[in-house]
Amino acid sequence: ALSFAARDWILLADFENQTGDSRYDAAIQTAFVTSLEQSLHANVFPRSRVTAVLKRMGREVDVPIDEELGREICIRADIRGLVTASIGRVGQQFTLSARLIDPTTGERVRSYVERADGENNILETLDSISKNLRRDLGESLASIDSRSAPLLKVTTASLDALRFYAEGIEAWRRIDAPLATELLNQAIEIDPDFAMAHAALGAQYYSHIYNDSVKGEYHYRRALEQVDRVTDRERRIIETEFAAHRDHLDEASRLYRAYLTLYPDDLIMQQGFAKLLMSNNRYGEAIAAYSEVLRIEPDDAAANINFGACQAGLGNYEIAVASYEKAFESEPAWQDWGNINHEYGFFQVRLGRLDQARAIFDHASRAHPKDHGPHRSLGLLALFEGKIAEARRQFDKTIELCQSDDLKLSNSRNYLFSSFISRWEGDTQRQVAELSRAAQLLRQAGPQPTWWFRIGV
Repeated sequence: ALSFAARDWILLADFENQTGDSRYDAAIQTAFVTSLEQSLHANVFPRSRVTAVLKRMGREVDVPIDEELGREICIRADIRGLVTASIGRVGQQFTLSARLIDPTTGERVRSYVERADGENNILETLDSISKNLRRDLGESLASIDSRSAPLLKVTTASLDALRFYAEGIEAWRRIDAPLATELLNQAIEIDPDFAMAHAALGAQYYSHIYNDSVKGEYHYRRALEQVDRVTDRERRIIETEFAAHRDHLDEASRLYRAYLTLYPDDLIMQQGFAKLLMSNNRYGEAIAAYSEVLRIEPDDAAANINFGACQAGLGNYEIAVASYEKAFESEPAWQDWGNINHEYGFFQVRLGRLDQARAIFDHASRAHPKDHGPHRSLGLLALFEGKIAEARRQFDKTIELCQSDDLKLSNSRNYLFSSFISRWEGDTQRQVAELSRAAQLLRQAGPQPTWWFRIGV
């Protein structure tokens, strides 16, 4: 239907829901993507990358993707095909249709129309459209036949559960963790064996937002008990991410490599593999992995930051600075943000550019006057330069700004660093009091062996 090569991309526009029932909005879209992503031939352009493209276009990131906007995105991101789809209803009869569009010409090169007799047959009808679409993109019939698990088997028979799952994934993408967790729990209340909902909850609980490995492991194991209810691709993702979350480096590395051999253009999994290597100080391998991420998405700000951090881990500070500055072209506000600002400034220190580092931290303190981070960086820079009075002023300000109950680890670190100043001042009594306060706060911050070690020293 198109001059479509293996590993070319298609973009799925938002389903046009003509039924008047909002339950079908997210559920049908998610099911269609799940079915299409079983293909080894065609890549489905993920919504996370759509957001990045919309930002570069200067458009709102949550705008619905219709045919017109879909064509613009395809041309901007070099996506070979656009798929639009709709669902309509008359009584208990549903009509599902899809169109394969050449984004450069706007020509509708293929159209598909199927009818479903009742709601329970919608997913089966979507499977049929998906197979026909994959065939017209050039996938072999043998491949389609071997990699087409029925949606009813690998998702859930409940469209309500599928809707809660889809909305939960979207809420997590928007960084609304409480809503995401609530929606996913609603999905598994309806269908307790919904494997991907359990896997998504497992990933959320393991994340830095919750840091709850007990609940994370429980939900991943529940997902793995239902491996016959996921696609082969999803099974591989669940097994790989579970091993990575448990810090089983060798097992996770093996699983990532096996997955990426089959799906080399999966940006999220490439990022996960690179992050695993980076967090285990395998900087050379991580640089190679982040190079693959940047092959897929050259303007990915996070990948450029982490590529730079790995280069810094090998002492390549000039390359690290250049990589951070590449990220700032896409995300200018990141230069003043948290650890990124701290790292970027201290790369400059490593290169002997102390005045430039100070300017970087000063800029962040003006951009975020209530953030303690830039003052901590300025305090550490003053310590490095032997300016004890300035270091004391900055750390007093840091401790003042860092009183939130959610910042116990940060303030524990602040008191630890402040104790260095007291030591230099010769005030042993204050030094011991600051170390005691650091330990008291750390007890409330969960397992933190690195910082316990530093306080102990």
